[in-house]
Amino acid sequence: MLVAQVLVAVFAANRRDAVRVFDASPADAPYVHAMLRELAQFEGLLGEPRVTVDQLARDLRAGHCWCILAEAEPGASPCGYALGYHSYCTWEGRGLYLEDLYVRPDMRSRGIGRSLISAVAERALETGCARLQWQSLEWNERACRFYTEIVGADEFRTDGARWLNLILRPPAMRSLVAGGRVGASDSGCEARGRECGGPKRAGSQPEGRANA
Repeated sequence: MLVAQVLVAVFAANRRDAVRVFDASPADAPYVHAMLRELAQFEGLLGEPRVTVDQLARDLRAGHCWCILAEAEPGASPCGYALGYHSYCTWEGRGLYLEDLYVRPDMRSRGIGRSLISAVAERALETGCARLQWQSLEWNERACRFYTEIVGADEFRTDGARWLNLILRPPAMRSLVAGGRVGASDSGCEARGRECGGPKRAGSQPEGRANA
């Protein structure tokens, strides 16, 4: 039994090592667009996304947003993405807001979500951001479990909707990039403090959602 457990652990580690993350180019817009529609369908909001493939390609080219893609095997189609943009807080300066993080259902539990969020934290550090912020709807239990396993989190209500709000500071980002677990005391969560650097949530808007 112990040998079997070790073999499973080694196999899982090898699969995580095989994950490749890379910056999306405008030519990758069709892949990103397809996955963002999958995410909207999961939320029962398939009719809500209005961004087109061409618009997404233009925005990536212009730097209005950035996107990181993941592939599990060389030459395979992307199986996950993280998309966001830089924000600004007059108290802290530059920040990074993660709008979407998504991994296709048949590719989950392979370390892909962890690879994507680590790449996002690395981007925040490389661009001199004072904070990395994102949110997840409370009813998305799988995503909330994923985040609370690796980072500290707090919950708050906004106009009747409950969100899991996550804010990481540079020390926590470095820990995440290094492969460690970020504790709640290290993350600098400010769910009820000054919420600069990201959109203020209202109602049940699906923005900032994540499913990894």
